[in-house]
Amino acid sequence: KSYAGMPNIGLFIDNILEWTKSQFEGIKVNPENFQLKDIVDSNFKLMRFQIENKKITFENLISSSEMVYGDKNMIDVMVRNLLSNSVKFCSNGDVISVKAHQTDEHIELLITDTGNGIDPNKVAHLFEISNDKSVGTSGEIGYKLGLVLCKNMLDLNQGSIRVESTLGL
Repeated sequence: KSYAGMPNIGLFIDNILEWTKSQFEGIKVNPENFQLKDIVDSNFKLMRFQIENKKITFENLISSSEMVYGDKNMIDVMVRNLLSNSVKFCSNGDVISVKAHQTDEHIELLITDTGNGIDPNKVAHLFEISNDKSVGTSGEIGYKLGLVLCKNMLDLNQGSIRVESTLGL
């Protein structure tokens, strides 16, 4: 999807539409096998302008052989939101890395960045709906709707999400 130079507005609209759909129609999970690397690559392409504009180094370290079983569209929305948050809170010269790790029961997707981190008091409330807004390093506004959506979609796919962050590192 392309939103003619306004990807943050487009992402917000996508989130609103997905959230509305989940609340009024219910979300039907359609699991399938797919390559996780392809999802990350396509979302990198969507965010390439912001990544290059902030001079962020982006590393997709996921192997092409890494397969996931889940709802491809939901995982795509989740990856897009998490990458967008990393970009939003990274500064010029930061690094975003995406890795996958196979465990006995599932695949862990690790999205790490060298941004400034999150206040520990805010970490516990990242996946709750609130009126709090956040401001990214270039003035981008966020309302955590994407994170709430990510958690809901991961729950539907029998997954989980967690945040590890240290403010100022």
